[in-house]
Amino acid sequence: RALHQFEHRPEQVAMMQAVAGALNKGERLIVEAGTGTGKSIAYLLPVIFFALDNGVPVVISTNTINLQEQLMSKDIPDLARALEQGSLRYTQLKGRNNYLCLRRWNLLRRGQTLSLEEARLMLRTLVWLAATPTGDRAELSLKGDELPIWNRVCAQAESCLGVQCPYQRRGHCFLYRARRKAEGAHLIIANHALLLSEIASGSNVLPEYSHLIIDEAHHLEEEATEQWGFEVRERDLGSYLNLLSEKSEGVGGEHYTGLLFELGGHFRGSSLSPSRQKEIEKLAQSVHRIVEHGRDRVLEFFDALWRFLEAHAEDQGEYEHRLRLTRAVRRHPEWQKVALAAENLSLALGEIDSGLNRLYAMLEPLSDVLDHE
Repeated sequence: RALHQFEHRPEQVAMMQAVAGALNKGERLIVEAGTGTGKSIAYLLPVIFFALDNGVPVVISTNTINLQEQLMSKDIPDLARALEQGSLRYTQLKGRNNYLCLRRWNLLRRGQTLSLEEARLMLRTLVWLAATPTGDRAELSLKGDELPIWNRVCAQAESCLGVQCPYQRRGHCFLYRARRKAEGAHLIIANHALLLSEIASGSNVLPEYSHLIIDEAHHLEEEATEQWGFEVRERDLGSYLNLLSEKSEGVGGEHYTGLLFELGGHFRGSSLSPSRQKEIEKLAQSVHRIVEHGRDRVLEFFDALWRFLEAHAEDQGEYEHRLRLTRAVRRHPEWQKVALAAENLSLALGEIDSGLNRLYAMLEPLSDVLDHE
């Protein structure tokens, strides 16, 4: 009666009981709820009572921010009213880049020149700052071309000064305020992206918790792949190596271009001694040979991988093959060729990295001398 259009569903009751039992016994529980089960209420009801009775926070993670908004604006308030639980505290947390960083915003504002697009967004945020209690970018309804500018003013772990930030010390930091509110909440509504990025980076946006509900858990694997996976493409590796050294065929025969072959021109006419120039060119030639060795390893690895995929992977069409690397796959005799090629490629790229670091160490002390000539 207290919930509008509520109807009794046996599957929902069974799920409520299962969730309550798992929470009380400290167990793990996986539930596959069909359409129309009413799963949000089925887990929210026992979670609310558990959090209130035990005085502990429960994190609820959804796949999308839209479902976060639904839980925050409808489902949880409706249940709190129905249960007459006015003491229930709940809040929403998003990833860092959803919150404006006042320090970075002021740094951009005080910049010498702003583009027209930057000026427009700065004016919008200036008006918005007078009213927003959260600093959440969702309130701005940003357009696609505004996102790169937002990335220059949003909160980021790498640039966060923490307790040294004057805005945090004054209690003005939006992210800090959101986290403080979460520390005192019974329910913390997050999403899979934030949940997994916390594990990967240890950025500590979420407060400490011991109880977690993962809604839309079938999307968790995809998000985990997005957060923790990486992509390697043959053409990208080739492009990076070509920046250093690229063979071309011309009228006079083959020749090389790239950064390693442009070093000599930077020193001609400088005060650098001929012996020192020769030393640098010698090291550049050594790195060039390492790069060419690495190029061969790139070709070998992708050739071995492609042959294995053609023979053993699921054909997705359009030249796409997909393969899950299980223990059985890794034990396959043909996979050992791919694994060996991958190891050789990794070693070759490590040698390139080492060579470039040696070259940098040789060049870095000369930068001031060359800049003044």
